Amino acid sequence: MKPDKPAIEMTIPELARYIDQSVLKPEFTDQDIQTYIEEGIEFGCKTVCINPSALLLAAELTRGTDTEICVVSDFPFGLGTEKERLYQVEQLCRYEGVTELDIVANYGKIRSGMYEDVKRDIAGIANACHA
Repeated sequence: MKPDKPAIEMTIPELARYIDQSVLKPEFTDQDIQTYIEEGIEFGCKTVCINPSALLLAAELTRGTDTEICVVSDFPFGLGTEKERLYQVEQLCRYEGVTELDIVANYGKIRSGMYEDVKRDIAGIANACHA
């Protein structure tokens, strides 16, 4: 979504609606995750971007707020098989509050010029999300 005005002209709440609060570090404790999700809600961020293991906590904390959930799939390397990635996406899209999904393309296939494989993989994921 393209903003109506430059960021420099926005109020903090207006700008926050374009920000995803990233809560992805593998060493985060449940308390860390809760703190950062609550911070994203307090700032009015568009989403909190989380690992799948934090979905239930994120759903509970964001319920009734304007902050949505973005969940990562096959993060951070994108090295799962197409079948594994598709299964994970189908499961993640069923959770309450999930409105965005960040996927990681298989970088090795991109570097190898296997663009049709990458395209097929991403198209399958997109179709599963919109089913």
